[in-house]
Amino acid sequence: MQTSSAPLSRPTIVLHWLVALVIIGMLAFGQIFEDYPPGPDKDVLLAWHSSLGMLVLALGLTRLVWRLVEGLPEPVSAAAQWQERLGKVIHLFLLVAVVLMPLSGLVTMLGHGRAVGLGSGRAQRISCRFMGRRSSFKLRRSRPVVHGDSPCRRCSR
Repeated sequence: MQTSSAPLSRPTIVLHWLVALVIIGMLAFGQIFEDYPPGPDKDVLLAWHSSLGMLVLALGLTRLVWRLVEGLPEPVSAAAQWQERLGKVIHLFLLVAVVLMPLSGLVTMLGHGRAVGLGSGRAQRISCRFMGRRSSFKLRRSRPVVHGDSPCRRCSR
């Protein structure tokens, strides 16, 4: 990977701040979500958390690819060689961590048999109610799927 001496591009700045704001929002959302009592409302929050996590994954992958294509930025000031190398390693670590964190959430959700993705709760209700059939991709569920106040017989099989 090369380094670039030019100032940061607009896409770099926009991607940086989008990822930063969504991650900060996810941290706050996670704190609220953790203390929420179990029930249908928590399931809705979990679906939103999952959707936002997939957004973080998409933005993180976009940012990682963009950074690999554009190159790492030059250090702001002169530093020892080991500090510059360490800075590049930490920079790459943070870029990869932004991708790995939502992937760990994805694996956790799939492990618990929950729907994952943007609008996962809504997509599941739509496929259940309007298509009248189960998906060919079946998830093992630890508890029945609830749409509104009652368990869904189609999704919970």
